[in-house]
Amino acid sequence: MMKTVISAFLLVIFVVLANCAVIEQFHCKSGQEFIQNDCNHCYCLKHSELVCRINKCEHSDSKQGEQCETGTVWWKGCNKCWCVISGTVCTNYDCPKTN
Repeated sequence: MMKTVISAFLLVIFVVLANCAVIEQFHCKSGQEFIQNDCNHCYCLKHSELVCRINKCEHSDSKQGEQCETGTVWWKGCNKCWCVISGTVCTNYDCPKTN
């Protein structure tokens, strides 16, 4: 009985921790492409500098938008997103369609 209670407790802790936002510093790798704030196309230069083309965006479907806590990380489909000073930055992969 006690093992069942402890196992259930550990499972609950695992699920809670798995759903918490992760804090991680954004690192830009040369040549990698990103999307900023679900609008602007960005890429990384040689010296880990992120450069973005500024588009006039009508909408933003970003999970956390510009109100996120800097350093927060989450997944949006197959793309990894980071909250940075300028809002959100996500990798720009074509995710497989799910049925």
